[in-house]
Amino acid sequence: GFADVWWRGKFAWEYKTLAEAVAVGRDTTGYNDDSVWPDHIIEVEPLGIDSGNIVWEWHAWDHLIQDFDPNLPNFGVVADHPERIDINFDPEVSADWHHMNAIDYNEELDQILVSVPNFNEVWVIDHSTTTAEAAGSTGGNSGMGGDLLYRWGAPEAYGRGTAADQRLFFQHDARWLGPGLPPNDPDKGKILVFNNRLGGNYSSVDMFVPPVDGQGNYPLAPGDTFGPDSAAWRYTAPTPTDMFSAGLSGAHKTPNGNFVICVGRNGWILEVDAMGNLHWEYKIPMAQGVPVAQGTNLQPGQSVFRATKYSSDHPFLSGQALPPLGYIELQPDTTFCGSFNVAVRPLEADEGSLVYPNPTTGIFSLAGRPGEAVEVLDLSGKVVASRRAQGGAEWIDLSHLADGAYVVRIGEHSRTILLKQGGR
Repeated sequence: GFADVWWRGKFAWEYKTLAEAVAVGRDTTGYNDDSVWPDHIIEVEPLGIDSGNIVWEWHAWDHLIQDFDPNLPNFGVVADHPERIDINFDPEVSADWHHMNAIDYNEELDQILVSVPNFNEVWVIDHSTTTAEAAGSTGGNSGMGGDLLYRWGAPEAYGRGTAADQRLFFQHDARWLGPGLPPNDPDKGKILVFNNRLGGNYSSVDMFVPPVDGQGNYPLAPGDTFGPDSAAWRYTAPTPTDMFSAGLSGAHKTPNGNFVICVGRNGWILEVDAMGNLHWEYKIPMAQGVPVAQGTNLQPGQSVFRATKYSSDHPFLSGQALPPLGYIELQPDTTFCGSFNVAVRPLEADEGSLVYPNPTTGIFSLAGRPGEAVEVLDLSGKVVASRRAQGGAEWIDLSHLADGAYVVRIGEHSRTILLKQGGR
């Protein structure tokens, strides 16, 4: 019931003069810009390869509330109208008022999710409306027109909390989980987001459960804040400060149950399981867009907006020629980066046997069933290490082996690992 490709939705700024902002109740005290840029959403029907028709639209400017000027028609108690957007809530004090950075569509609910980082919130709106209904407060499946159905991250934005209640911090890549996952995935319908500034110097990936009922409504008692109280799942690096990106970034769940995370300003992509174990990682070997030599200690500055993992049989790749184009990094170690099979048969999380990290710098961990045979083979098929799994997490030391690719065989399952002594 979810869609992530066919729905052509875009968000963009609108330009409003300071006079227009004052006319809807903006308090301009201490405001130094001469305009305000609220966001709006359009749905586009493609025509050919370079044009299209706008078939639906929604404007944040149509859904304002303010408690500054009682002589204006949108005057009211902000806390009594969480479905409205407070024209005077502006933590960044910037013309770029909302700075929306992600949009997602839920076909099952016919609703749209947007990430609004300058409000430290995500919003859900009703897409079943007409454009005329989306400009008002009636119509659509919700009966609320284009007013906000749900918002989460900073109750302070609608007058029902303080900074202490904030849960999102300049977040990116908010999305409903569902597209591409098995129909019975337990996380379907939850929302995943990269929480950029959870700590002053570290980020997290958070998954939370929106309180939606069977009719697509989000019940909210008078005076309460939208739930949940906290994330249902969170990933931070084992040393939290190792994963920090003040902007950009994203995360998504893959069919094998793992999570692929892009730490945008570090050019770092990693895959972890639900327990937080690292399965794979890649650092883009560039600095400010310029390739660097392999082994360079990379610093923040690669600036990757988002990364998405596609399976080899994904329709996007059907019929596409993907010839190798050479190495990105300078002075590559071709004995390590040569063309060999790096996926003999991936070990799925539910098979009870995991190997990490991969690539390894000499020592890797496995979690196998007690008594299972564990063998490490080189690419000629020679067994170079063997043991019996004890059950639970245990470590195997390969520091005596030469750099290269090796096959780890645990019971009936095999996986190729990459060994590079002394560094990633």
